[in-house]
Amino acid sequence: LQRRQDFRPLAKLLLRLRTMANELTYIVNGSGERLFVQIPVKDWDRLMSERKRLLSESKFKRTLKRAIDESEQIRMGKVEAVSINEFLNEL
Repeated sequence: LQRRQDFRPLAKLLLRLRTMANELTYIVNGSGERLFVQIPVKDWDRLMSERKRLLSESKFKRTLKRAIDESEQIRMGKVEAVSINEFLNEL
């Protein structure tokens, strides 16, 4: 269930891209080959906002995974724990 929820924003974005397809303008060469695509600015802004959110979410998940992995290594005695004072001094 959790994994399905993780993909909901991406599914919404893909659905929006499909519905947006009617609003696209293609720039083609003399042979009719598509070279560029134009989209409305509001759609571009939404895409960039969603991209930023997804990248931020991904970065958070990687950081959280590293923290969990490190705490497991500490628990197993493979890495020495750092006191809160040492941690704050490193900042």
